[in-house]
Amino acid sequence: VGVITEVGGETGHAAILARALGVPAVTGIRDATRLIAANSPILIDGQSGEIVLNPVVGKIDACLANRESFDQETRDAVGAEVRECVTRDGQKIHLYANIGRPFEVEQISRHHLDGVGLFRTEYLFLDEPVMPSFDRQRELYQEIAAALDNRPLTVRTLDFGGDKRPAFLDPQFEANPNLGLRGLRFSLMASQELFRTQVRAVLHAAKDHDVRIMLPMVLGAADLSQAIDLILEIAQQEECADLPAIGALIETPAAVFAIEEILAGSDFISIGTNDLTQFILAADRNAVAMIDDYTVLHPSVLRAVHQVIQAANRVSKPVTVCGEAAADPRVACLLVGLGADRLSMSPVSAARVRFAIRACHQRSLKELAEAALACHSGDAVVTLLSDTLPHTLPEF
Repeated sequence: VGVITEVGGETGHAAILARALGVPAVTGIRDATRLIAANSPILIDGQSGEIVLNPVVGKIDACLANRESFDQETRDAVGAEVRECVTRDGQKIHLYANIGRPFEVEQISRHHLDGVGLFRTEYLFLDEPVMPSFDRQRELYQEIAAALDNRPLTVRTLDFGGDKRPAFLDPQFEANPNLGLRGLRFSLMASQELFRTQVRAVLHAAKDHDVRIMLPMVLGAADLSQAIDLILEIAQQEECADLPAIGALIETPAAVFAIEEILAGSDFISIGTNDLTQFILAADRNAVAMIDDYTVLHPSVLRAVHQVIQAANRVSKPVTVCGEAAADPRVACLLVGLGADRLSMSPVSAARVRFAIRACHQRSLKELAEAALACHSGDAVVTLLSDTLPHTLPEF
């Protein structure tokens, strides 16, 4: 019915999975297991982040009314999913899915999405006692790619570290994994055998399907080049004549500053707003004490996203925003104003995002984005969105 956690933020592993399943979740409720007695009635509002213990009748009635209103808006949005995602003044926006489990691929066609913009492959193996084999990975990737019916599947290589610590690699993690070996750095320095096995599996899946490789936590030209050289070496060993497209995930300040050289070595790029926000603001995405400070709407984060999008557009390289930020219709509209024309999100969020974008003019969203970039705080951006978007779309 719902999930409450004492630790973790809205972009942590548990929250991402709950969002993918469409389960209301509220994270970061300190001492929840002490404060909430067994079998006591509670209300969980996954939209506002509010939990009500032992609610009175009036509060229950208001909650039920809010839920019915939300469900009706969702039904309206779902009913319009067959329509193209295009702003009122004709700007086409491509919508992709973030997935982490094979069963989620069924939602791509259901929600009329353009493919998978982010396949979080590490979620498949977090509970595994042994390293995933080549055969198992190849079968999984081929099965998912085939189910997409010629839509692209963007496979992020294993992004272990932070709150993603598989059982078979647990001894290799450090006390502060968010600032230790993570993503591509972990693959190249601590577990190259695992990286090679995964790349082999992806290359075989790419022989018959549109499968692309995304490298996480890229810092600059050096680690990107090292990874691409390894992929080329493996492709030669596997006699793969045609390489899949290879892209970099931009989610560190270092990558933002090195964006031109990263673009020169990549076929495409994606922006991971979850970690980019964390590292720019020095606010752990899973730390309860930092929840109020962790926001993709902080002007510094928005300026970084804007800088990356502009750089990609200058050299005509595709750029997709694939963090959880794109699942929020308000933020998605702001991202379109910043120049994004490819958004990737949890499939269950796509209907409301599409509905919102179709109600807006891109020129108005561009003006909104310019105003947001000039703000001095995340709270000021939130206020700006709250004051502006309802005039465009009453549902906001």
